[in-house]
Amino acid sequence: MGDHGSSGGFEAAFKLVGGSGRFQWYCIVLCSIQLLMMTWNHMGYIFIGAVPKHWCHVSELANSSWSEDQVKNISIPKIPQNGANGAESDVKYEQCRFYNLDFAQILSQSGGNFEAAYELAHHDQQEGHSSAPVAECQTWSYDKSLYLSTIVSEFDLVCDRRYMVATIQASYMIGAFLGTLVFGPLNDRLDAA
Repeated sequence: MGDHGSSGGFEAAFKLVGGSGRFQWYCIVLCSIQLLMMTWNHMGYIFIGAVPKHWCHVSELANSSWSEDQVKNISIPKIPQNGANGAESDVKYEQCRFYNLDFAQILSQSGGNFEAAYELAHHDQQEGHSSAPVAECQTWSYDKSLYLSTIVSEFDLVCDRRYMVATIQASYMIGAFLGTLVFGPLNDRLDAA
């Protein structure tokens, strides 16, 4: 090992490469830029994979003159939420089920009046709960107040397809791992040639 014994350690190695000169700082800056871009890839999933609030899209009611809240109120089952003091406070809507009713007929019979349509749809309501039949959603509407579009909203990766969101992140990480295993040694071979 000559005169670079183990007693010198880091300081000896640092002197061997030239200390903290201009070239070393240039290398650090170049590596930092590359790491910054790689961080965008790793962390970008937090935003593009976000799951926005969603509810069943009922196509028969899409062109009605009702507000979004009215459409949800008549077509989506509610889940009561308890407030801090145990009293029923806010109402949350089901995200994967809707009332399986003929909303086109209800709209026609009510003349587009929301109160009349609600009475037709939920005339047998007891204690705030409707006994109307429910079905699983086929399409969804998404809250766009926070995100205009995510992979979840683009490909409807909610409810029974929610597992696919985790699959996307896992696929990316497996690709990064395999890329490191394959392209690291390949780079060393090509560099040595």
